[in-house]
Amino acid sequence: FDDETSGKCVSIPDLGKNADGSPVLATVIGRVLAPDGRTPMSGAHLQIQGTQFGTFSDNAGEYRLAFDPSMLAKCRKQYVQVVAPGYRTELLTLMIGPRVRSDDVVLRRH
Repeated sequence: FDDETSGKCVSIPDLGKNADGSPVLATVIGRVLAPDGRTPMSGAHLQIQGTQFGTFSDNAGEYRLAFDPSMLAKCRKQYVQVVAPGYRTELLTLMIGPRVRSDDVVLRRH
């Protein structure tokens, strides 16, 4: 996807296959925060739209979302839906590249 320094599309490395033939997964990490932008939110559900790849934020608001990197072949964008009860659903763009960390997700009340 986008390289964090040049803004150019980067090649997705082939991470290979597991012994069972399934793809080796990549991981994106980030945090989910309350409306104040500082308080971590636990239990928010994050899912790459249209896929089975999902996770929940932990007590520190941190998440680790594993996904098949071939979904991003040829610079396709993927969106992550972030849902927590009582808050508006947010979408973030899945970004990959060396040393890329997803932007923090700040949820807003309905």
